[in-house]
Amino acid sequence: MLGEGCSIEEIQDRLNLARKTVETYRRRAKEKLGFDSVSKLLQFAVQWASAPGAGKKVSGMPDGDAEVSADGKASGEGEKENTDE
Repeated sequence: MLGEGCSIEEIQDRLNLARKTVETYRRRAKEKLGFDSVSKLLQFAVQWASAPGAGKKVSGMPDGDAEVSADGKASGEGEKENTDE
């Protein structure tokens, strides 16, 4: 929603969340993706939201390019190593 240009107020209204909750999620996304400012997070979100197709290449990540899947996860994110043998 940030990448679509929605304000905090629009997001809170559309998702029926408190403003503080939306701000917390935005801050956590910024930290997890390694951005040092909200403006860099917003630039990345706009680029990601406007890029066509799944598995799209998105530049602007602090450590270079990242592969982003259709579910919005960067490559390697959320993957667990299988330790069952």
